Amino acid sequence: MSNDGSREGYAHAPLRIIQELDRQLTSWRSLLPQPLQWTDDQRTQYLWYDPQTSLPTLMHFTVDRDRDHLSHMYNIDVIMAQLRSRFYYSRFMIYRPLLYKALHFPALMSAEDVEGCVIGLESCLMWPVCMWSVKNKKRLIPNIFVWTQSFLSILVVMRMAAEDTLLKRILEERLEGRRVRESLEMMLDWMRDMQRVSGIAEWSWRVLEPLYRDIL
Repeated sequence: MSNDGSREGYAHAPLRIIQELDRQLTSWRSLLPQPLQWTDDQRTQYLWYDPQTSLPTLMHFTVDRDRDHLSHMYNIDVIMAQLRSRFYYSRFMIYRPLLYKALHFPALMSAEDVEGCVIGLESCLMWPVCMWSVKNKKRLIPNIFVWTQSFLSILVVMRMAAEDTLLKRILEERLEGRRVRESLEMMLDWMRDMQRVSGIAEWSWRVLEPLYRDIL
């Protein structure tokens, strides 16, 4: 593969298809029942309805432990966190071809491609499934190995982005540094915790530990 600006070995990323898939994903979210809907800037907020009074209370997924959230009835926080995290993983997968293009063929990147990379990298941040109050309920999360594998892929991509000239500039100029750092720390904390009980996570941790040694 070439990164010198030539098209040799490069299959053009179908930008129109990527944008259409994103449109369909966003449309799907807008068609969810109202209590399940959210916007990107509200991804860590959700309404919890008291089963006795049916009155809503605004709750938050947080990066800090919040004991007020640990006694959720029916584990609505786990359900909400999975739904939203799957949405952002899907969006990341949609834009992943543009991240590949940025890594291997930066000279071919258009302004639209760069904007797609911004969306792709932003989709890697602040996944509720690894935040409080859900992070201490891992045994209640179905198919937990899927999340371990997803975090591994995200962490590898983010580490490459931190070394790549173009993607590093996007991280520094277009995304909030605090959110990037906190997101990486939460995913790494998940892997550090799970590697004690999961063979997949243990193997993943051996891959990630030397890559992130400077921030562990």
